Amino acid sequence: MTPPATAATPAAATDTAPAPSPRPRQRIAIVEDAPALRETLAAMLGECADVEIVLSTAVEAEADRWLGDHYADWDVAIVDVFIQAGNGIRLLGAHRHRPAGRRIAIFTGFATPQARASCELLGADAVFDKTCDLEALIRYCSVDGGLRSRQAS
Repeated sequence: MTPPATAATPAAATDTAPAPSPRPRQRIAIVEDAPALRETLAAMLGECADVEIVLSTAVEAEADRWLGDHYADWDVAIVDVFIQAGNGIRLLGAHRHRPAGRRIAIFTGFATPQARASCELLGADAVFDKTCDLEALIRYCSVDGGLRSRQAS
């Protein structure tokens, strides 16, 4: 009597292949004066597997200090134009000559064509309208979205 046939185990299944390296995480700083919107942004971005919130503040001086002292610790700063005790345009200007790979996205309720052009002239990498560009901002902050943005530039 012959033993029952068994399925052969493919060689690849028994070899231990190295685990794929984890995807890099985009480190996001949020500078927004409206607490509810700041929390919503943090929650929505936090749901993305490739995003980590590293700063959430409403104060220009705090954001300016942290961003400047931690250039190696953030990839994207989301900055509202009108923030508590200051404004996002000054913050944008203060970090206009930031290291390569650090992007600032303006997130405003006043994203007129003129405002967009002005922000971009002052060094913004992107400008998003709070009323209609939230999904586009989330995509921009993801690793894949960020890679596409840098490749397009």
